[in-house]
Amino acid sequence: MRASLPRFARAFALLSTIALGCIPSHRLVHEGDVYFERCYGADFDHRIAQSQRESCWQAWIAHYTKHQPAHRVDYALRRVEALQNGEPPPELPGMVTGALGEKQVEAELQAVEQVANNNTSSLLAATADGDGGVVPNGCLHFCNEYEGACNARCQGASHACFVGCERERAICLRGCH
Repeated sequence: MRASLPRFARAFALLSTIALGCIPSHRLVHEGDVYFERCYGADFDHRIAQSQRESCWQAWIAHYTKHQPAHRVDYALRRVEALQNGEPPPELPGMVTGALGEKQVEAELQAVEQVANNNTSSLLAATADGDGGVVPNGCLHFCNEYEGACNARCQGASHACFVGCERERAICLRGCH
């Protein structure tokens, strides 16, 4: 019985090595995933030319489809066909299409300037310093209204409550980026 155990162990090790050699490389699959996501992201970036988007998808199809799910390969093939036919790029749900109106832009700029000029609060100043840029799609307006509603619930004009509302607004703004 003892003689068969090492033979079994060697056979198991050999079969395990062969089996591991046949599975896809994690690096290869990861590179395919990353390249797919880059092409997918390029579809939503209007600064990237349509010809570059098409080239991205064609390169992914040519080099990264091995061990990728069939729905991704199908999506890439459909995107190349759509780009060749001159179809508009896909849009994400909830995104504002077209340019903002002049009044909307002015209102957001005034709100940003008001926040930037308000240096009475160290928390708000720290938040403005770490800001990721212009707040998109009316999110600033929402966060300001949220803070206003929170402040309205503060009883007795408690400073601690106002600071808490300010923190809630800072969390809201971080979610905008």
